[in-house]
Amino acid sequence: MVKTQMFRKLIFPVLTLVWIFVIFSFSIQSGSISSLQSGLITHYILNFLNSIDIQIEIKLLSLIIRKLAHFTEFFILGSLIKQSSLDLKRNDILLFIFIIPLLDEFIQSFIPDRAMSLIDMGIDSLGISLGISLIALFYWLRKRNTP
Repeated sequence: MVKTQMFRKLIFPVLTLVWIFVIFSFSIQSGSISSLQSGLITHYILNFLNSIDIQIEIKLLSLIIRKLAHFTEFFILGSLIKQSSLDLKRNDILLFIFIIPLLDEFIQSFIPDRAMSLIDMGIDSLGISLGISLIALFYWLRKRNTP
């Protein structure tokens, strides 16, 4: 049990920092590179949806995919943050919920063909919040069901 706790205290903070680096690495990509990446995914999903007779406008699908990407990368971050320290105080977690998305969008404001978006910051914050909440719920349920 002690080794598991030591491992968690070491690995999750490292993974959290690595994931923040991954998020910021996406942010420094030019708008054209970012569009190519999401466009490729959009193309594959659109083909799949068409193959099962579901029609959707490509612009709408692209928007959904881009926003889901924001949500997902920050959901993962929230999960890692909560795993990093199950003892974080609410103020510490709030710092992550608002500061990392703000920094992410701030970085994008300096990148060609990218812009800072309050909507994306909100989606990012929701992703972090849900990631934190689900991990907290998991540990609460596990603790409650442990004799």
